[in-house]
Amino acid sequence: MNKVFTETGLWLIEFETGKIRIGLSPKGQDDLGEVSFFDPFPIDTVTEGESFCSIEAAKAVTEMEAPLTGEVITFNEELLSVPENLNEEDDELNWIIEVSVENFDKEDYLKEDLPIEE
Repeated sequence: MNKVFTETGLWLIEFETGKIRIGLSPKGQDDLGEVSFFDPFPIDTVTEGESFCSIEAAKAVTEMEAPLTGEVITFNEELLSVPENLNEEDDELNWIIEVSVENFDKEDYLKEDLPIEE
């Protein structure tokens, strides 16, 4: 599985054909600071460029925008009680949502991994 990164601070992994897991990248963690609250929106689909959850952190409160369009499989429900998992580097902890898409070509959706600017 190859992890790819968006300019908006998310990572994506195609964990099965047509099934994408989305999480908070190191850039996103740096931009937000320590996460303290997570609020998923009650939606069945995500649309590229539209918000799918809200994250409250030390540096900002922000609505995360979907980098692609697809059907929601599930949200990481553990984040409701332990939003601090979004501060972790482990992909098994800091993922946010899983989405089913018809066609996934990472080149269509993603930008190259941008380094964290200091």
